[in-house]
This record gives sequence, structure tokens and C-alpha cells, in this order.
Amino acid sequence: MNPLISVIIPVYNVQKYIADCIGSILAQSYTELEIILVDDGSTDSTPQILDEFAAKDSRIRVIHKPNGGVSSARNTGIAEKNGEFFCFVDADDTVHPNYILNLYNIIKEHDADIAMSAYLFAWDDGRKQRTRNKEYPDNHIFTDTGRDALGKMLYSKIYAPSSNSKLFRSSKISVRYPAFSIGEDMLASVDYFMQADKVVMSNEPHYYYMQHEESAIHSVNPEK
Repeated sequence: MNPLISVIIPVYNVQKYIADCIGSILAQSYTELEIILVDDGSTDSTPQILDEFAAKDSRIRVIHKPNGGVSSARNTGIAEKNGEFFCFVDADDTVHPNYILNLYNIIKEHDADIAMSAYLFAWDDGRKQRTRNKEYPDNHIFTDTGRDALGKMLYSKIYAPSSNSKLFRSSKISVRYPAFSIGEDMLASVDYFMQADKVVMSNEPHYYYMQHEESAIHSVNPEK
């Protein structure tokens, strides 16, 4: 039997996007999932949408909490997870149907502590754009020690500092996020790369970062 994987989704006022996000998780070819939706004090119709999804699938657990920011929401999900592995997905992003299966396969094959996926920037009109590691084929696999991966991440080579598009081994990696609104991913990534003996990454772009005005974290130049 495959191990349980916890998918932690911090959620705040994303009524326009959350159904697509959850739908992409429910459509995963890897089915042994615990889906933790952390509602961080949403004031739109998001809480009702989350509860409706939870009523239809027993793998979904909704946690409603007062607003505390994305770090607080992630930390809440971490405290509640039961999976042998865990990952984060932003509530306005989506993933390929084989996203989790691919990450699980490479973390198991390489006996790694962190597995990563390449990603695409995506827009509401259907456009998608790869911005990193374009010189490598999609089937390329990168492997490094945690310290070497950290060095490459700090020099913007190969690895991205975001918490998403990564699968962590729970017995090895302990992640807590600082209470910052900007830069918390970078600080956390230094911590978890230092804990990892081995890091592996698939260049298959299976994570889709949505680009839209409502999300400050996505207001970046996709050419960078």
C-alpha cells in the first residue's frame, strides 16, 4: 500500500480559484492523500466552498482559523498533518494529474528527503510559460546534497526557493515558517535544504503558478 501524503493548502479569499485548485488535487493519479485546507479567516465565499468539497470527499479536512497570514496557515497545516510525506499547494494554483505520483516516484527511487518538480507560469487565458531550466529536457533528473542544492538555490541556479512544487519526507524534514509576509519561503528553504541529505528534482513542469492581479506573491516578471 502506498504511504499517505499530506497536501497542505493555505486558503484566503480565493473564491474565484479554489475550486480549480482542489479539483486538480482530487484528480491526482496518486490517491493516498490527506488534503488539509486551512482557511485563514476568509471573508468571501471561500469557507463555504471548502466545506462543500469536504462533504463530498473524506480525504479533505477543513480547518477554519482567524486570519494570521500564509506562514500561520502553513504552520497550522504542518501541525495537523499525518502523512509520511507532505507538500504545499497555493490555493490559486493547479497541478498536473501526475504531479504527486511523479514526486513520490523520484523521492522513493533516489531515497531522497526532498523531491521537486519544475513549474510553469500560467494565466487565466490558458497561456503557460516555462521560465527556469529551459536548457534541459523535461525528463532530466537533478540530484544534489541538501547543502549543494541550497547553494544553487541562493545563486538562482536549478532550484527555486518557493515552498510549493516540493515533496518533503516527514521523518527527516521539519518546517516552520516565520511570521513574515514577504521572504518567508526563502528563510524556510534555507532551513529545509540544510536538513536534507539528498535532494532530487524532475524537470517535468507539473506545477502551474497562476499569474493574476489578486495575488501579490504572483506579481512578478515571468521573465526573471
